Amino acid sequence: MKFFLYLPLFFAFICVEMTAEEYVGVDFVEEKAVRYEGAVSVYVSYPSPGYGEWMNPGCGFMTTHGVRFNKIDFFLGASVGVDLQIPWFPVPALVAGIQPKYYFVDRSKTEFFVLVEGGYIIDGYGSDAGYVMPGIGVGFKLKRNQRIDLSLDVRTVIGDYVSADRLVVAYPHLAVGYRF
Repeated sequence: MKFFLYLPLFFAFICVEMTAEEYVGVDFVEEKAVRYEGAVSVYVSYPSPGYGEWMNPGCGFMTTHGVRFNKIDFFLGASVGVDLQIPWFPVPALVAGIQPKYYFVDRSKTEFFVLVEGGYIIDGYGSDAGYVMPGIGVGFKLKRNQRIDLSLDVRTVIGDYVSADRLVVAYPHLAVGYRF
């Protein structure tokens, strides 16, 4: 009868022993709960079909800096950049926004994320507009906390930045970036 009383204790001891053996040689590095994260990226864009012949492909440069909350896989940062339309608009547009990003799959080599950026665009000709840019992407690990990001975003411009007769225009971005 005493055997049945000690049986759960015996199984608990075996489970703890097996768990301890799994972690032998594993380097436990405690990550900070909140840390700085920055990124620089270049992108190409092309307006949605049907918005006129004058809509040309564009390119740009963006830098984003903020904080990453590791416990909940969330990033909040501010972004600034330069937007160029090729070849008709040699005067660059300045872009500034707020970028929340959520990392929904965090693996050792790849990291998937979704983002929604909101901000403001103003160019040298006096046109300005707000924008919202949802996107999805993947980051490939280089070193600790360093990744190469690929993302597909759709910038929806709201205002007279693109055309006086169109107040809402959406165009896709394909971006490549370095996150540190």
